[in-house]
Amino acid sequence: GEGGESSRQVVYAQPFYAAETEVARRLTALMSAPRDEARYEAALRGKGAVGATLRDRLEAVSKRALAGGMASGDQARAIQGALVEKVLIVTGGPGTGKTTVIEAVTRLYAELGLQVLLGAPTGRAAKRLSEVTGHEAATIHRLLEFSWTSGGFLRDAAQPLTGDVVIIDEASMVDIHLMAHLLRAVPDSASFILVGDVDQLPSVGPGTVLGDAIESGALPVVRLREVFRQAKESLIVENAHRVNRGEMPREPKTSEVLRDYYFIEESDAERCADILVELCRERIGARFGLDPISDVQVISPMQRGVLGVQKLNARLQEALNPPGSEPSLQGGGRIFRPGDKVIQIRNNYEKNVFNGDIGIVEGVDPSEGSIRVNFDGESVEYSRASLDEVIHAYAVTIHKSQGSEYPAVVIPLHTQHYPMLQRNLVYTALTRAKRLAIFIGTKKALAMAVKNAKVRRRWSHLSDRMRSDAGLPPRPAPLPAEEPAEALSSRDETSTRDEPGAGPQTRWDDRPPDSVYEEQAGEISDEPPLESKGPHEPGELTYHPIRDERE
Repeated sequence: GEGGESSRQVVYAQPFYAAETEVARRLTALMSAPRDEARYEAALRGKGAVGATLRDRLEAVSKRALAGGMASGDQARAIQGALVEKVLIVTGGPGTGKTTVIEAVTRLYAELGLQVLLGAPTGRAAKRLSEVTGHEAATIHRLLEFSWTSGGFLRDAAQPLTGDVVIIDEASMVDIHLMAHLLRAVPDSASFILVGDVDQLPSVGPGTVLGDAIESGALPVVRLREVFRQAKESLIVENAHRVNRGEMPREPKTSEVLRDYYFIEESDAERCADILVELCRERIGARFGLDPISDVQVISPMQRGVLGVQKLNARLQEALNPPGSEPSLQGGGRIFRPGDKVIQIRNNYEKNVFNGDIGIVEGVDPSEGSIRVNFDGESVEYSRASLDEVIHAYAVTIHKSQGSEYPAVVIPLHTQHYPMLQRNLVYTALTRAKRLAIFIGTKKALAMAVKNAKVRRRWSHLSDRMRSDAGLPPRPAPLPAEEPAEALSSRDETSTRDEPGAGPQTRWDDRPPDSVYEEQAGEISDEPPLESKGPHEPGELTYHPIRDERE
């Protein structure tokens, strides 16, 4: 194909092709688009900004701020890069300070009188972002102002977002369609910062946008590697990094009282379920002072089976919220009672609740066939016809837990889960816990997961499109694959995609002045990239909400 691309021909569904080309085009275009210089010069006036260019003056301001001890090392580079670069990716594991970077960057922009827009894929992630930064954050859908009347977003290229910088947290969860719509609405003059953990599970929807963007080498990337002292004291953080390196977690010593990580070994699946229910009902609350419904979250790899979400929800409901004198309602194949913990399983723009939002049933009306659910202070009514939009959430799948954190998580892990025993699944589950993480199951199952770095390949040409749009040379042609795509590992001798701390990347401060990125080592994948011939025309982009079919 043209531009050095492979001659491999592929077939796209039109919406996927449109979204992929749009994301590649917009990310690379934002990199070179000028800022609103007059606005920035006014903001920098009196700030001691010295330099020949606006970029130099922004760098001077960021260095002055960092001289006060705000941050050091990779964090400092991320903060400085966020002020200097038009587009930046910040990635890192737990305890490396991603949230600290967002808070510092938000404060710096605000001190300059520049407008910051904070977004996240889920309501819980947006709420957490607001709490830690002290700055209003919204879901991406709310930022883009989805219109129930038109069935699309009000914010787009014709009516872009009004902000000087757009910062998106939990970026690994953003699929290719939503990213395309978001980038259409980001004005050319704005900076765009993606923050996330590239080693977590990819988005439920199509694509691996964060990973592909990092892999492309077309954008500046800062990888946060240092685990800070307070986080180092946490076995949750230590073991998450051990799992990500392919090492077994370390268990607490007998002398370590009330540590934050435990493994309860039990080979019998039924007995595992019994222990799990007992932990949630009595032991965690008694020992750690946590509420079994609001503070404790069971996270399972599977939907079905003795240790799957469906059966665990039934058992946990009976244990934590048994039938009482208050009325209940049967609908959607479930019994809802006041006090039940539930989760929204698809986006409902009319009700303003979104996939993954967790709430508590606060009222049941059997005569009307309706329930009322409290989502973080907002009451939402569900008629009998819409009851299938919520399910019990005493236990949720690991995929559903993405973007959320809980004071305590309990994770059943058994060999009966063997189809789902993958490293990034365990890593994602473990990093959901803030104060306590408990595995229940077999060490064999844990070892199988930790050793299994194989992931099902998502075919995408985003990385190569970004390289082409940025004027970078194509990668060397990959060797032909001998296995089906879903069976291939991206972690062999020639691929660093899933190697924590590795892989092609461009550090923001390593970017050459002429903006031409050098070919990075380790970019040869063991799987052929998805190629396309001909020009990269974005085509007509339409919104396609993705329902989590794995739920």
